[in-house]
Amino acid sequence: MISGTPILMYHAFADGDEQGTRHVMPVHRFEAQMRMLQRLRFRVIGLDEHVGRLREGIASRRTAVITIDDGYRDNFEVAYPILSRFGFPATVFVVSGRIGGVNDWDPEGDLVGRPLLGLDELKQLTAGGIAIGAHTRNHPSLPGLDDAQAEAEIAGSRVDLEAELGSAVDLFAYPYGRHDPQAVAAARTAGYSAACATRPALSRVGGDPFVIDRIEVRGDDSIARFVAKLLGWAKSRP
Repeated sequence: MISGTPILMYHAFADGDEQGTRHVMPVHRFEAQMRMLQRLRFRVIGLDEHVGRLREGIASRRTAVITIDDGYRDNFEVAYPILSRFGFPATVFVVSGRIGGVNDWDPEGDLVGRPLLGLDELKQLTAGGIAIGAHTRNHPSLPGLDDAQAEAEIAGSRVDLEAELGSAVDLFAYPYGRHDPQAVAAARTAGYSAACATRPALSRVGGDPFVIDRIEVRGDDSIARFVAKLLGWAKSRP
């Protein structure tokens, strides 16, 4: 038994012939990982439930949380049917200023130009039990922004999503996992209940709910490495 909860972080998913890369998870590999969670008898809980446990000081054992950053269209087309089949909740963090657009914030890499979720798809996800969190308006690196810029990105993303979805958006993730005291303070002031970073460690009682540790699951991770990450034995590669 492990003391602590792996908060798993994904980005994009590939169906068909697309190969796995750091940020793009092939469908067969994702399905195998979900099956392994089930086989190892992990109880997959929502991030909101995990945050509640953190605040109440309840130590979690054999639980896991699934989070997905940026909100790519393939989250709906590829990952959502598998999550639904296993009955697993997840939180998708959405860049509110790019709904229905593409990733135009990364200058290079395996996610450049990748299509993002549209509003209809976001509404179908929420109706299907997937939580939507905020991931800023434009996906900037937050450290170094002035107060007004940080507020517009962090609080503004929540305002945008709540207006579009007609429901509360209580969870936030820092783009690239980068944060500084100003960004953390802005997330608190914006009214979020928690915010996720990317330090590769299990999330444990006593941690700051506004700097929640998460473990990146890469698209080229073997199933053995996935299990090692679940158990806190292996950290994410750079």
